[in-house]
Amino acid sequence: MYPELSFYRILRKLRMFSPVIIFSLTSLVFVLGLLGYQEYWEMQRQLRPTETIETDWWGAFYAVISMFLMEGMDPPTIANGKLVAAKFLAALLLGYGIFITVYNYLHTAWLLFKVKYFYRNHTVVLGGGHIGCKIAVEMLKAGEQVVVLDNNPHNENLVIIQAYGGIAMIGSAMEKDDLFKVGVDRASYCIVVTGHDESNLEAAHILSQLNQLGKIKDHLKVHMNINDWYNVNFLKDYLDLYTKTNHFDIDTFDTDLNVAQMIFDKYSPIANVTYQKFTSAETGKTSHIESSDNAIALVGFNAAAENFIVECIILSHVPGLRNLKILLIDVDVQKYVKQIRFKFPFIDDYLDLIPYELEDENFYGNVFNSPEFVNHLKILSHAYFFGNHDAYLMGLASRFRQLLYAQIDDMNQASLVVCLPESSKIMSIIDPNPADKSKEHLFDTVQKGFNINVVNQISDTCTKAKLIDDVGVVVELAKMVNYFYAVKYEFEWLLPEADRKAYKDLGLTDKLEGIFLAKRFTSSQPTKELEEAVLGEMAKALHKKQVELAKTFGINAKWNALSDIKQDSNRYVARHLEVKVNFLKKMGHTDFTKEVIESYLKVFAPIEHKRWNSEKQSFKFRYGKFPKEKPKRNLLKEMLKIHDQIIPYDHLDKEMEDKDLNMFLLIPVMQSAKEAILSSNQNV
Repeated sequence: MYPELSFYRILRKLRMFSPVIIFSLTSLVFVLGLLGYQEYWEMQRQLRPTETIETDWWGAFYAVISMFLMEGMDPPTIANGKLVAAKFLAALLLGYGIFITVYNYLHTAWLLFKVKYFYRNHTVVLGGGHIGCKIAVEMLKAGEQVVVLDNNPHNENLVIIQAYGGIAMIGSAMEKDDLFKVGVDRASYCIVVTGHDESNLEAAHILSQLNQLGKIKDHLKVHMNINDWYNVNFLKDYLDLYTKTNHFDIDTFDTDLNVAQMIFDKYSPIANVTYQKFTSAETGKTSHIESSDNAIALVGFNAAAENFIVECIILSHVPGLRNLKILLIDVDVQKYVKQIRFKFPFIDDYLDLIPYELEDENFYGNVFNSPEFVNHLKILSHAYFFGNHDAYLMGLASRFRQLLYAQIDDMNQASLVVCLPESSKIMSIIDPNPADKSKEHLFDTVQKGFNINVVNQISDTCTKAKLIDDVGVVVELAKMVNYFYAVKYEFEWLLPEADRKAYKDLGLTDKLEGIFLAKRFTSSQPTKELEEAVLGEMAKALHKKQVELAKTFGINAKWNALSDIKQDSNRYVARHLEVKVNFLKKMGHTDFTKEVIESYLKVFAPIEHKRWNSEKQSFKFRYGKFPKEKPKRNLLKEMLKIHDQIIPYDHLDKEMEDKDLNMFLLIPVMQSAKEAILSSNQNV
């Protein structure tokens, strides 16, 4: 334990128990004082038996109160120990009260002074719960300035934050004065994690109001934790339209969605699919591809599981167009199937959802011995476990492995993935020092031996890299996807009219596209390399400064201009890259040239269009014809979510097929970028 942690904990305990301490000592002073005066009167009666000495309890009560006011400073008779003790305790209590009051005042004043004059471009965390504490500590370890605002003075997480050098203040995220105290008007980032959607929304609303009033002095990026499915989707549609300005932006993050995406990418349900290629006798070219049948089990159902199913709807498309089979296993499975179909009535176009009722937690039900279920187990590649209790899920995974071994002799072939909600500290007890890589713990041996993998819903997803830095392989690749279409379709029209003619006469669109597609990367920052190559050529041709061009034509400038939902769309394209690369490798290709990519156009184009259709429908788009008027067309697409390309692949026109080809030509560039990033990470 850090020494600072003990120091802050002692101070917090003192403040926490101050009411108890003060009440107890005050009561003791009165008891001892009154008993002392009673003893004093008895002594006086014995010394002066001829006099009548009455008991004056009101006077005694007043005398005890006077002790707290430090009246009658002369020491009492030593023989009366009770009065001595009462006076000393009263003096101690007065001193303690003065100390606590002065300390609280000076400490609060110092923190306010420190934040006001020494903190700028820092991170404000509204809420000191599990998520807020984790993000704050991670950023503090990275050397960032962090101020946490929480309304619970007894929150132990605030002690941990202070021990790592952060500032913790008590206040409400819904009070403007408290937001100014933590310097939100001068911060770069604000993480809103108060613990409830409604309070998070209220805090974000107040921040947006402050921005509209011109109170936000620097660029502020707000990350708001929202977990309700309908809230998330509504905000993705409309939040940027009403709150985003040049120096203020609010994004949402959902731990259920984040962990579902992490599990899909790390333990892909389609990674083990195999392919068989058929060649046309007439042309000698690939006529079609058949993929192996593949099934996964999804045991247990909650919000994270539902998000995982959505990921499967959007990303489980492979050459051969065979639907992924999902064995949905739960106690109330029919209820959840109905819930899924209510939200995603098109799901049968993209997945084969097969429900099995869980009659007991040991998988002893007759359904798990049926020939149909056993046949599904034979093609099972993964089983994913979702729920709200850590120990129950780990036990359930072990018993499912028992079932696999008993039915098909599978001890570790199919991967079992447990999504821990982190509802308890049970895993930390089993593995008390997970950072110690020098030795293998017993539970590690069990996990490896039976291929049981654990993903922590909060700890593994709410990270500085994901929420603050917005970095990683997927984001870098998504930025490239967006940038390619900007180069190809937008750059010319973003230029002033005088430069547009020169741009067109020089054929810069084709030149920049050629530079883009030919680029291969050597550093850990491929987007930076790509931007320098593209804008360098553009600056030279137009006689402009590259720095000035970057403000409008830079990769980050184009990325930040996108709405949240469009950024997500590019991320899905980037995440589906692994499917295409996996297919090419299984076809025996190691060098992904343009010729290789083009030879599989008729294979890739249908799966990409199917993936795109599933994405649009999951985002609540619907097919509809577009009018000729561009303003009305844009209104329908951006606001009403109507799109005229949500149609079968064989109904697409030539222009849309060409756009699909463009996407596949990016495969070598994106793969090179991915390899450069991963190589750099391994070297670090």
